Amino acid sequence: MKKINILLVAFLVLSLFTGLKTAEAASNMKVHFINVGQGDSILIQTGNENVLIDGGGKGKGNEVVAYLKKQKVKTLNALVSTHPDADHVGGLAYVIKTLNVKSVYTPKISHTTQAYKDFLTAVKQKKLTIKKAQTGVEINTKAKDNSLKFIAPVKEYAKSDLNNWSAVLLLKHGKNFYCCKTVEFSESQNLSHR
Repeated sequence: MKKINILLVAFLVLSLFTGLKTAEAASNMKVHFINVGQGDSILIQTGNENVLIDGGGKGKGNEVVAYLKKQKVKTLNALVSTHPDADHVGGLAYVIKTLNVKSVYTPKISHTTQAYKDFLTAVKQKKLTIKKAQTGVEINTKAKDNSLKFIAPVKEYAKSDLNNWSAVLLLKHGKNFYCCKTVEFSESQNLSHR
């Protein structure tokens, strides 16, 4: 299926034309696209709060942590695994083991890859509870005029459609809003009806 990238379109366009790796919507919010090659990793900073979306592929966790440390990130208020494909969840086990993570969100879909098993083991070892990423769930933030709310997955899909299970996060900053995540074409049609 044709993929439609909804990765913070406004920020991505800005990044492509200006060469920026960090987009700043205002003095109290920054969005970083972390270069992990194949896969995704996005850091959202609102004031003193940090939210990480995905961690790239297996073996990329150390690169993500190195980037986070350069940004002086010691604590992640929330960590989001959008779906269990290895190129999104692969680096998250290392991130969880290395940093202080307060909460973890992921859709209710499982996978048998070693990368996903490592992610679940790291969550368990840190005695964290996975919160279900689904439409309507909000990641609390103290930052004024900012909100992070899941707008997908909107329904349950076949286990073979892992990208359709993707957690899509709506980031609102003042009157502006952005979506974070890649979804398959059929899921983007479901989102367009929202």
